[in-house]
Amino acid sequence: MKNIKQGGRPKKELAEVLKYKVHARLAAPEYYRLKSLAAQSGLSQSDLMRQLISQGKVVPRFTIEQVDYIRKLIGMANNLNQLAHEAHIHGTDPLATHCEITATEVMNLIKYIKK
Repeated sequence: MKNIKQGGRPKKELAEVLKYKVHARLAAPEYYRLKSLAAQSGLSQSDLMRQLISQGKVVPRFTIEQVDYIRKLIGMANNLNQLAHEAHIHGTDPLATHCEITATEVMNLIKYIKK
């Protein structure tokens, strides 16, 4: 009788299979540092350690303040697009100052978020 594939999820590659376990003993400060890094980055402790091993660094989640600035940046970008649309319709002279002001505000926010 032939083996007929029934469908389902395809098998993972050998490099993707997580088959090795590592157990480590940590001192209290090391454990709490690991726990706080995992909470800041939004990862589990295992995923955090995996990312540290593979990449050597962990990118933390955005803070509430940074999320607020990103929302403001999105709003400013939307305003800039609307101004550009109006400039194409009516000409660039009346809207040039508004575009320059909005563009400088956007650049300042981008610089602040990158910090």
